[in-house]
Amino acid sequence: MTPGETKTRKPALSARHTIRRLSGPSTPENMFCVYVQAMQGDYEEALKQAEAAMIATTSPAAYLLALGAKILCLMQWWSFW
Repeated sequence: MTPGETKTRKPALSARHTIRRLSGPSTPENMFCVYVQAMQGDYEEALKQAEAAMIATTSPAAYLLALGAKILCLMQWWSFW
């Protein structure tokens, strides 16, 4: 990671932890954070969050968002293998 990436990732990580702390793990809003994680290249953590949300949620909308995030993670991850 370059110094520029470190500076931009720290606020993103801090914001992500704050959102996760203040809201429950099964809220659909957190799924958008998982999409952002996947697009930033943090595939493993995003995949863990998506799978945890799929297990924890009772909302069909949240489940579909989590499933989409999981698929995005896998597609992005495999494209670099």
